[in-house]
Amino acid sequence: MLHVQILEQTPYTKTIQLSHFFTEDSTLLLEPAVKIRVYFDVCIAEVLRDYKRVEVASAITDIRRSKDIMDYKWRLNYFLEKWLDHCLKTDYTFIDDVQELVAEA
Repeated sequence: MLHVQILEQTPYTKTIQLSHFFTEDSTLLLEPAVKIRVYFDVCIAEVLRDYKRVEVASAITDIRRSKDIMDYKWRLNYFLEKWLDHCLKTDYTFIDDVQELVAEA
């Protein structure tokens, strides 16, 4: 199951956190937790960070390293593409209330 949380909304963008909800060894997990910004005017989305990596501005502070920045962002967005493809192919559904699901477990 998937869970989406709206973190920020502006007239032209929405920032969300998308997570996969599952259990492992009787432990409830929300992983990966991916922070995504959706741009409505150009119909694109970009990953700002994921559960293992920090935002690009924190990872690469020297703006002259443009290739490193581009590679870092490419890896984040490539992960999102593969994950969303997997979710679509396996018919994942969204849950509304994680707390309710936790209480049932």
